[in-house]
Amino acid sequence: MHLFYPYATESEKRIIEYVLENSAEVIKMTIRELAEVSFSSASTVSRLCKKLGYDGFLDFKNALVYGDALKSFDDTSMQEDLSEDDTTKDIMEKISMRNML
Repeated sequence: MHLFYPYATESEKRIIEYVLENSAEVIKMTIRELAEVSFSSASTVSRLCKKLGYDGFLDFKNALVYGDALKSFDDTSMQEDLSEDDTTKDIMEKISMRNML
């Protein structure tokens, strides 16, 4: 979104700014709700999502969920090495997180 911002229309900029400041809330919103709080229209939100490379608003929200999950993950646990005391679940989580990055 940051790279697209300079090329966005004024309506798109309002949407982007709202999403960047309120991503956790946007995840729970409908397309119409996001349009309302960003003083735009549902069609503008939809077009923006597609310009950003998503299939639509639902795909965009799924990416927000994923991004928020990564942000909330404890960075120190990703850097930990595997140890003999790790459970199978711990090992799977550490390997999975390293593979995602």
